[in-house]
Amino acid sequence: MKRGIIKCASKSAVLQVEGIGIIRGEISNNVNLNLKDVLYVPNLNGQLLSVQKVEVAGFCVTFKKEEVFLEKENKCLLFGHRKNCGQYISDFIPHCEIALKSDIDDLWHRRCGHSYNQSLKQLGLLTISSFCEVCTRAKQCATPVGKGPRRRETVPMVMIHTDICGPIVPKTFAGEQYFMTLIDDYSRFTEVRLLKRKSDAASELKNFCQLNPSVKKIRCDNGKEYVDGDFLKFANEAGIKIDPSPPYTPCLNGVAERANRSLLEKGRAMIFESNLPKNFWGFAVLTSAYINNRMPNTSIDCHTPYYLKYNTHADVKNLRVFGCDAYTLIPNSQRKKLDDKCKKMIFIGYSSMGYRLLDPTTKRIIISKNVKFNEEKKSSNDFNYVSPNIDGSELDAENQSEESETDIFVPSTELSEDTSEGTVRKSSREKKHPIRFPESKIYQAMLSQEETLKFDDISTLPHSEQQNWKAALDEEMESMKENDVWDLEELPMDRKAISCRWVLRKKRDGGSDVQEINVIVDMLSKEFKMSKSEKASEFLGIRIEFASDNLFLDQESYILRLLKKYKMLDCNPCSIPIETKATSATFEKGNHFNGPYRELVGSLLYLAYVSRPDILFAVNCLSQLQEHPTDAAWCALKKILRYLKGTAKMKINYKKCNLYDSDLSLYVDADCGSNLNDRKSVSGYLIMFCNNPILWCVNKQKCIALSSTEAEIIALSKGVQDLLWIKGIASEIVCVKNLIVYEDNQSCIKCIANENNFGRMKHIDIKLKFIRDNVSRNKIKIEYISTGNQIADMLTKALPKTKFCELLKLCNFKI
Repeated sequence: MKRGIIKCASKSAVLQVEGIGIIRGEISNNVNLNLKDVLYVPNLNGQLLSVQKVEVAGFCVTFKKEEVFLEKENKCLLFGHRKNCGQYISDFIPHCEIALKSDIDDLWHRRCGHSYNQSLKQLGLLTISSFCEVCTRAKQCATPVGKGPRRRETVPMVMIHTDICGPIVPKTFAGEQYFMTLIDDYSRFTEVRLLKRKSDAASELKNFCQLNPSVKKIRCDNGKEYVDGDFLKFANEAGIKIDPSPPYTPCLNGVAERANRSLLEKGRAMIFESNLPKNFWGFAVLTSAYINNRMPNTSIDCHTPYYLKYNTHADVKNLRVFGCDAYTLIPNSQRKKLDDKCKKMIFIGYSSMGYRLLDPTTKRIIISKNVKFNEEKKSSNDFNYVSPNIDGSELDAENQSEESETDIFVPSTELSEDTSEGTVRKSSREKKHPIRFPESKIYQAMLSQEETLKFDDISTLPHSEQQNWKAALDEEMESMKENDVWDLEELPMDRKAISCRWVLRKKRDGGSDVQEINVIVDMLSKEFKMSKSEKASEFLGIRIEFASDNLFLDQESYILRLLKKYKMLDCNPCSIPIETKATSATFEKGNHFNGPYRELVGSLLYLAYVSRPDILFAVNCLSQLQEHPTDAAWCALKKILRYLKGTAKMKINYKKCNLYDSDLSLYVDADCGSNLNDRKSVSGYLIMFCNNPILWCVNKQKCIALSSTEAEIIALSKGVQDLLWIKGIASEIVCVKNLIVYEDNQSCIKCIANENNFGRMKHIDIKLKFIRDNVSRNKIKIEYISTGNQIADMLTKALPKTKFCELLKLCNFKI
């Protein structure tokens, strides 16, 4: 022991040295620090550690900005931070506090999704580094390859790094097996999209760019979802440069590749610790992205991505351990006075409105803000879910759109206990559950059971059965003669006739279809209140009236209910549903209308497609303004109601016809570029069976036709598709002889008849060839009709009163 003094900055101030000696201490596990010539000064307020003495003892001291690290053999043993006075204060923890501090550090390590210790230290959430078995299992990797410096953007959301990870087995409960990362180059802020197919990436990326118009460059790999198809076209139009890396060089897209690895490692660790089924990887990856955006990142000078993007620090107090037990408050309206005030659930992620929780009993995923967590006890979620159907758009708490609902229903399924022990590998084969047939299917199968016989077997049957078979054969032959289904021809020379044979089936139940129907009706009447009548009088709001050889349909009662609902019973009727030459652009100007616009449009669309094609064009025109309705558009809807007031008793007259000699007719028309805003044409067609209207349609063409001929061809191709479909259905009931298409555009007819290719119609070549093919194979026949008799004209434009009424009469409408 030696005594002495220490002179301070002030001349009169001195500190008494009581002794000099050696200090031996343990600063980490099995690492000792021995310092010689240490001064013992009792009156000193703090303890000063000499950097020179520490380095002489074999340690390395590193200063970095506001932090200092004491290291040995590249392992950090002690660190400190700089105070405002300029001194570096050690964050040394006494031995008596190490156990408690270690537990707190471990809790924050788990809350942050098993983030790297360096990030937690920079946030001040970790002081002691300890071994984590879950991290080792989830993140073990090869030694990284060095990289050189790279220029980074100086403003956010200009360049985006993106990559797709997958396929991942098993799929999520919503069927996703991929996830796509979208990373801002400046802030490293990461967004995640879960995908069912790789092809979905293009639409998700397109939506992302539309929400972030500042994006000018996208760095990605050479996948087809980025460099081919619709997204490339969108990028070129939006002025976005696609910068794909060459094939087999993932290192050139390192930012996104590393982000994928980080998200998957963190998600894997959370799945391991939570004991949740691997199908929850989607929730885990989304939670990983949420956490990463709040963790310091060395590539952006230890800032957090959240800070660089929003210029404010994120609050990490809401972070909780993934998969832990969560107790959510039950609303007062859903519990009684003596019931539990909370319900135990499982924490599976974050939402902009609170926490995302899974109810293991009801399979519901709810979003709640009033939650308490038990993070100390590891959750025992040792069960497997039978894949419920969760909508993927509801999964993302931060990166997807805001949820309007806080309750997501997952269909109830039984939990299956996992009884495997040890390290027995589970089979990767997809489980196929036995098909369960409902009672109706079993009953139908029993009714349709049949037995087949050979013709020679009839002679071996009892005499009574032989007589029954003979009567059945004679009846079948008479039916074939009556319907004239065959012609007698001479057999050509050197030709052999095709053999024929009877197909004999013995039914277990010889009853008619009516008897089977009655059995089913009796079964249904035991469960539901039902009434039977010989003839239907009303069905789904449609009144049915029978009169000799005519059948009438109308919806007068539905129209009156509609008028009463919108207080138009006493309105003045008008003669046409929409003003002449009007289009959707006519009603776009004016003040915004706040009212039941969508509701009325939907009601009128139902009426138009069921029994009133006369209002279909008007309703279709006004339905295009549902996103931004105006006062003028609302007045136009009321005009349709006024027209219905005057024509409420209008009926469609269906006349009796010969089912074995019938024609299907298609009236088709198009109005070329009448809408001055987008210049897209309107297609309209009406299909008639024996001059009775059975199907009508109006739609806006998706592409812009450059001439009236092109517009007619586009409309004609759509109409022919439905005509062939109707023919396929009708052929099961009646004999359809001819399919006749009535077209009023001479140029369109000549274009179809001319087999030569027209260079100006290359963009609609498939539609043109489709029509020509059906004409050449005699499936359809195209005939010219004058515009005055073109019934479909009222489906494509607003006509004056006189012509409108004339076309209604041609449609078999009766007032």
